[in-house]
Amino acid sequence: MTYTFSNIQQILQAEWLQKTESNPTVAQLLFDSRSVVAPALALFFALPGKHRDGHRFIPELYEQGVRQFVVSKNVDLKKLPEANILKVENTLAALQNLAAHHRSRFQIPVIGITGSNGKTVVKEWLAQLLSPDFDLVRSPKSYNSQIGVPLSVWQMQQRNTLAIFEAGISQPGEMERLEKIIRPTIGVFTNLGPAHQEGFSSDAEKLEEKMRLFERADTLVCESRWAPKNTKARLFTWSNNGDSADLRVVKIEKPQSNQTKIRAEIKSSIVNRKSSIVIPFSDPASIENALHCWAVMCLLNIPHEEIERRMLRLEPVEMRLEVKAAIHGCTLINDAYSNDLASLRLALQLPDNKQVKSI
Repeated sequence: MTYTFSNIQQILQAEWLQKTESNPTVAQLLFDSRSVVAPALALFFALPGKHRDGHRFIPELYEQGVRQFVVSKNVDLKKLPEANILKVENTLAALQNLAAHHRSRFQIPVIGITGSNGKTVVKEWLAQLLSPDFDLVRSPKSYNSQIGVPLSVWQMQQRNTLAIFEAGISQPGEMERLEKIIRPTIGVFTNLGPAHQEGFSSDAEKLEEKMRLFERADTLVCESRWAPKNTKARLFTWSNNGDSADLRVVKIEKPQSNQTKIRAEIKSSIVNRKSSIVIPFSDPASIENALHCWAVMCLLNIPHEEIERRMLRLEPVEMRLEVKAAIHGCTLINDAYSNDLASLRLALQLPDNKQVKSI
């Protein structure tokens, strides 16, 4: 799907601040002057920030060959004679609205993932597990913010048959905007922890806000304890504490120090059987993440033999958390970015049978 600059002006209902005779195709959305790849196909959104205002970088981008801009302030047009420039009230809202329009043109399954921990790992593992069956598009890295989500969704192309996007929030009101962009058909809620607690008055408020991502989802995958009481989505739950669920863990074994075998009973309208998987990880966070993925694969009718084979081949995901060998046989874990007790607890559980110091 291609867009011309005139198409984008109509979608955004933006004011023409300057219009040239050219009507170029737009392929790349930019908000960072350091990310220019194909300047002739780039559209720069001048986003105002706490410390830097994107409008300041327009002359620099013009020198690099960028000729399409969306602004919210007047700029010196004499210095930009060949530029097409649109003016809007809010450039971030314009970026999000453009991505939401792009998403509306697709009818493929879209998996939306949110929660306090595990979003990126679950997304990346689902990509590993489902890539043989689908032409996938997914959020790059941890692109789950108010800016990252629209840039992720913009990647959707006609050839794709499945999309996987993650969404993260830090205060009330943010998820409503992300839901309009992602519009997941399948939701995955990982868990609720203390991350970004300062932005919410209570855990209940934070949980309610995160669940807004799934307001129009057909199905919601989550651990049974997080299942919302009032939801239009069909629930597919899992449990490892004996609670009733579609996927109920019966036993967890560790045949090797770096492996975990999970036995479960799967009872739903889709499948009814006893089953098991082996994953090449042994820490609690990986077991939880694998259960989310297992539930999604059951939901998508992936044959059990394939689930078992692919789970065993899961690869670790490079995250901000760094694990390094230290002196005296210790392991050094740097998870300073997250800076919350739940992340620290998970980090401390990561290595097996080792002394751990965490910073």
